[in-house]
Parts: sequence; structure tokens; C-alpha cells
Amino acid sequence: MNRKGLMLAAAALTGVSVAVFLLNTSTLQPGPASSTAVAVVAMPPAKSFFADIPARPSVILPKKNRQDAADEACEDCHPEATESFRQTGMGRSLYAVSTAQKVENFEPKAATIDHRPSGLQYRAYVDADGRWWQEESLPGTDYRRAVEAKYVIGSGNNTRSYLGWVENKLIELPLTWYVKSKIWDMSPGYEQTNKRFEREVNAKCLFCHNNLTPTLLGRQAQFERPLAEGISCNRCHGDGQAHVDARLAGKPYDKTRSKEILNPKDLSGSDQNKLCGQCHLQGLSRVLTAGNRWDAYDPRQPLSDYVKIFVHSVNDGPAFGIASHGARLNESQCAKIGLATCNHCHNPHANDRTRSRKDACLGCHQDSKGCTNEHSQTKDCASCHMHRGETSDIPHVNFTDHFIRKKPNAYVPPSAEQSAEIINAFSAPESDNDPIYKSLAHYNAWKMGSDDYQEQHKVLARDALDELILNGQKAPRVLAALGHLESNEKPTAEAIRLLKDAVDAEPDDLTYRLRLGLTLQASQRLLEAEDVFKELLRKDPANRPAWVNLGGVLAKLGQYQAADAAFERADQINPFVAVTALNRGRNAAAQDKLRTARTWYQESIKRDPLFLVGHLSLALLDFDLRRFGNARRVINKALKVDKKYAAAYWLLGRIAIEERDYTNAEQAFLDFKKYQPDSPDPYLELGALYAQTQRVRQGIAVLNEGKKALGNLARLNQLLRRLNSMPKRRVLPDMGFTVE
Repeated sequence: MNRKGLMLAAAALTGVSVAVFLLNTSTLQPGPASSTAVAVVAMPPAKSFFADIPARPSVILPKKNRQDAADEACEDCHPEATESFRQTGMGRSLYAVSTAQKVENFEPKAATIDHRPSGLQYRAYVDADGRWWQEESLPGTDYRRAVEAKYVIGSGNNTRSYLGWVENKLIELPLTWYVKSKIWDMSPGYEQTNKRFEREVNAKCLFCHNNLTPTLLGRQAQFERPLAEGISCNRCHGDGQAHVDARLAGKPYDKTRSKEILNPKDLSGSDQNKLCGQCHLQGLSRVLTAGNRWDAYDPRQPLSDYVKIFVHSVNDGPAFGIASHGARLNESQCAKIGLATCNHCHNPHANDRTRSRKDACLGCHQDSKGCTNEHSQTKDCASCHMHRGETSDIPHVNFTDHFIRKKPNAYVPPSAEQSAEIINAFSAPESDNDPIYKSLAHYNAWKMGSDDYQEQHKVLARDALDELILNGQKAPRVLAALGHLESNEKPTAEAIRLLKDAVDAEPDDLTYRLRLGLTLQASQRLLEAEDVFKELLRKDPANRPAWVNLGGVLAKLGQYQAADAAFERADQINPFVAVTALNRGRNAAAQDKLRTARTWYQESIKRDPLFLVGHLSLALLDFDLRRFGNARRVINKALKVDKKYAAAYWLLGRIAIEERDYTNAEQAFLDFKKYQPDSPDPYLELGALYAQTQRVRQGIAVLNEGKKALGNLARLNQLLRRLNSMPKRRVLPDMGFTVE
């Protein structure tokens, strides 16, 4: 097999075509890449485009908005409340590392954590200049990468996590300090899915952790100015500028005359709880109502008019999350009859440990047994009627479950089996008649992997979105969501149409535009993809994924010099990304510059030793040059990273065939089938091997096994016909030889 054919075969196995970009981000999921060969169209390099795009984006200078001034003015009239609030978990929810009191243990032994699933090691440390860092390394190699921690996020009551900047995007760092346990460990969610230095923190993530900071239009996790630090008065009282102006003008405060400021005491108990639900009712999936943004909310707008928060329809089991206060309280009889509010037990302006929870309960339960018999005179009611234990989503944390019950510590099974079914947390199921929000909630739950029902959410979202589109719904996010679901299965013309309509309706949303470009690219509509990526880069010159994708498209169009210029731009933005080096290697290999290709493949592994496709590409290069020993050594290193890497077994099988070692070839292809059973390729490789070694019956058997597992596929049938036309060898028992 020639080099191009072999690389295309590898592409089919790894989900990556020769010059197609591997999108290295958690927020976008391109559809499966095609391995179909594309006719090369010779075109001159797009020099004028590169000249028109600035090498570096302009810097967004810090600025101060009028709300900051209004918040500072609160202290003039309310000094005690503002000062005590700053000491609460909300007031300490986010702040710069430069102002942080160091409570963590940065001793190397304590601050070094092994991530066993990946083999990576993480270390938190403070450098000689007092700056805080987190470093990623792979023991036994020279690989090191560190990102500076710029912000501490979290109240510090239970955890302190850390944020930094990568590609001008705000990201969460992999290590968290667990306050009560006084230990370092992986940040929540990282043990299951290690995002390394790529977990973006966008305005939706910050909504519950900080004052709202304006984002750059259409960009993920990029902000117009340095982050606000901590939650302040405006999150519960609204924009206070009108209130300040009225007081400065000498006008008396009259709560009945205007809405110049919100006093939550004036709200009903239900609306007070919803106000707290901004942050304390996380839910499974949150969907903004039309026209709203995550970086702009005035609490005088009812929360249920701003965002729809969906929870599991069955939510009364024993498990609870760290931000489930609102949802769990809603399961309590006290809340159901409208008598329990957050402020009954909590003072939002202070760490008030003296407020009696018992008094809050005795306001209604005066005719109970009081403090006699089994009721302790020293304990408050919550210690017996609200369970305290480990949360389901944050390790090393004991928290209070806000589901109030007679005997919360006795196991009571949920009222029904939990499923992918969800309901609006603010309304009864029968009154939640807007299918747009529910369908988008299912879509978000699928995209984020929010629970154990990802595939069910996908089906429910797709069916509901399909029906909305058929009924004439044209909201951009509805179009984009269905387009994403379609393209995730296969880059169809329908997926492209939906994404184009979304981009036309919302031209400043760069996420829609990038996904459209990826889908066009996967569909081999390369000229259209090129136009989409270029338009995206005119709007956002620092968009690294767009530069890498553009380079992949240009390489496929035969514009190798322009492709490498695009990859170089991507490397200028972030020189640590392995996939950029891989694509530079593939671009060189397409021009028969094999030494250059080898250098870039090695660079991709140096940038990320866990990057399996880098190992595979380097091994394929050696295989093509018939350096089988080198190829085997490289691919075995990939198997040390992931012993289930199916493509590695495929290549080991091919190497063994070239060396006429058919026994090891068979074992390699059997392992290939074991780790990639949903593909016809292992069955085809085994069938071809058995045909080559005159084991026709075994070949027929394995191909029929493939048909049984995967269906009546044309490729399997084609090889099966060839095998059926070959003479069969009959094995005679006990004779030690075969007869044709």
C-alpha cells in the first residue's frame, strides 16, 4: 500500500483524515471525519488573506463600569453590612491570587498528585516571585507544562480551586485544595474526565461564582475586562445606581414608589427562594430564555423569566449535590406549603452562627414535643432532620442536604426509578408547556454529559428539536443544536443547512460558525469550509481552532505553503498543542518532505506524550519506509499509554504480515477486533489474512461474525464473495495433514 493509501486507512481507524484538523476542545464535537480521498485542486496561496489578519489581537484594556461605583457607594451608608458580607462565602467567591491568604500546603510531597487513569502527575507550587503555578508532567519523560494560577474560586469553606488564562480564555486548573481535609486532589470532575489545561470557564460557569463580567461577543470564556472579584450587593439588590443617585439628590427612600433597588424582604417566600436559586439551585440543565445573556442579569427580573432550570423528575433519592439546596428544599413539605425560605435559617449578610435554626422551625412547630423526650435541648432541629454527608459531585466534602425529613439518615428509596425525564424546577410538570426550553435542556445534558443518561438525552433532544423545526421554529440556538446533533452522527447536507441558517440568524456567534466550518470540512466541501474559517478569523484573529482547521483545508486543496502559514499562526497563539504539530507533519508528508514530517510528528509527541495519533503517525512513517522495528517500538509506546488503542493493534498486525509472521498478525487483528468491535475493519483484516494463508473457512466465519454484529455491509459482502469462490480445505481428524 502506498503512503497516501496507508495514511487514509489509518485515518479511517483513528477518526481523522490526512489533513483534517483534530479539534482539541471539549465544547465542540465535529462529526466523524471521512477518509474518502479528495481530488487535489491546485490554487495559489492566499497571501492577501494572511496579510489582512493581524498577527496578534488587540489588547482589551481594563475598564470600570458604573455598577462598580454603585457597589462601592453601598459602603458609605451600609458599612457594617458590606464589611460583614465580604467575609461570607459569597463575598469571598472569587479573588486574585495576589491578594489571597496562603492556607494551602505547597510542600512538594503534599502538593504532588498522580492522576492514575492517565499516568499524568500534577504539582502546585509557588515560584521565587511569589506567583502560584500548577504543573503537568509525565513521569519518565521530559514533558512539563505549567500554567499560572491567577484567581482563587470558591468560598474557601470547603474548597479552593484556581483559574488561569490559556489563549486569552479563562480555564480551570486541574488541582483543588480541599479545605476541611487539608489535602490537594484533582479538581471536581477531573478524576473521571481529565480536561488538563482545557476546561474553559465561560460566563455560564462564572454566573454562580462571581459578579457578572461582560464577555467578548460570540467568544467562549473570553471577557472584555479583568474579572470582577466576588459576589457583591448587585446580585441580590440589582443595579444600585438609581438608588444612589436618588439618595445623593436628597430624595427619601419609598419602596412603594419605585423599583430603584430591590429589597428581597419585600418578595414572597417563593420569590425569595428563587432569588437564592440563582446560585443555589444548579439543576441538571439551565437554559436562558430568549434575549438574555449569562453575563447580564437584574434580580428584579423573576429568575424563572430569565432562565429555565431543569431537574430530574425524580429528585427525592439519597444523593445530593453541593449546589442542590434549592432543588432539595423544594422536596421538603415545609417548602411545598410555602413556609420555608432560605432566610429563615441563613443571614445572607454575615457568617451568623448565632442565629437559631431551632427558632426558625419552632415558628411553625410550637405544638410539637418541643425539647422534651427524644428531642434534645442542646441540638438544633437541622442536626436531626437534615442529613449531612458526602456530596455526589464534589469529593472530600461533607455538606448539609436541604431535604428536610423526619428521619433523613434512614435510607428511603426514591419514589420512582430515576431516568432521563426532566421537569422545570419552578413549575409543575403540567404547566411547563414550552417545548423549546425542554428540548434545549436535553441537548445541553447530552453535550455536557451531565448524568448517566447521555444517549437518552440525545434521543429526546433530537426528536423534540426535529418537531420544532418541522413546525417552523427558526430560533438560532434550536437550529444550531439540531445541526450539531445531526453532524455528530454524520456530516449531512441537512446538518449543514441547519448550521448555515443558525449562522445567518446569529452571525456574531463564533461557536456556530466554527461548527459549520467543521461540518463542511468533514463533508469534503472544502472551498466552502475555507470561506467559513476565513470569515471567522476576520472576526476573531486569535481563534486557534479556526487557524488549524483552515490549514487542514488548505493542505487538502494542495496549498501546502499557505497551510503551513495557517499552522504557524496557530502555534503563535499556543505552542503547546500537539495536534498543530501533527498537522504540520502531515502537510510535510504530503509533499514528500519526510524528514520534516518526522520532526513534526516527534514534536507532537514531545508536546503531549499521551497524544496517540502522534505516535501512530510516526510509526506509519517508519512502516512506509519499511523500518518495521522502529515502527513497532513507537507503536508499543502508544500501547503503554493506552493498552486499548485499537489502531495500534491494526498497525502491529500489518507489520507482522510484512514480516510474514502470520501468528502474531492474527493475534494483533483479534485484539483490534476486541477493542474496536463496532467497526468492519477488524473483520476485514482478519478475513484478508485468512484468505492469504489459505484458511478460507475461518475467513468466512469471521466475516459472517462481522455481518451478524454490524449488519449486511457491502465491504464485508465483497470480501465474503471472494472467499466463497476460493477452494476450501477439509481438515481430516487424527491424520495430521490436510486434503484439498
